[in-house]
Amino acid sequence: VQSAPLDSLPPGVVKKALLVDDDKIHNRALEKALARAGFQCEMANDGSVVLGILESSGPFDVIFFDQTMKVMTGTTAARMVREWESKGQRPYTPLFSATGRSEGEIQRPTWMSGMNGFVVKPIDLKNIGAALIKFLLDPPPPPPPR
Repeated sequence: VQSAPLDSLPPGVVKKALLVDDDKIHNRALEKALARAGFQCEMANDGSVVLGILESSGPFDVIFFDQTMKVMTGTTAARMVREWESKGQRPYTPLFSATGRSEGEIQRPTWMSGMNGFVVKPIDLKNIGAALIKFLLDPPPPPPPR
């Protein structure tokens, strides 16, 4: 028997998301969609500040990175997070790219940076919460250590 997909987290379950995008409008739209699904969101405007946020406010259940931020790209920040996790024996965090680029253009850099996947902007705000809930409640195993 298959149950209907969740469009919000089960009662009592709280998930934290870090949204990293230099476009405040994109961050706010994603925050609104995830908040409707029961997520608590923190926002940052550049990849260069992510490790500081992880140290002070982490851990997070998921991190979304914009690909083309001015100071540090999402793929560079994702590599930095993966290195930080492995060096410090920290918990594995699902990472996603949020991009305006085509799937063909972004797929390889996304996987090579250690991200789990990507969403193409404009993001389907009606379905992002349900898709993320499914991923977080039944996650794939983390990749093996390098």
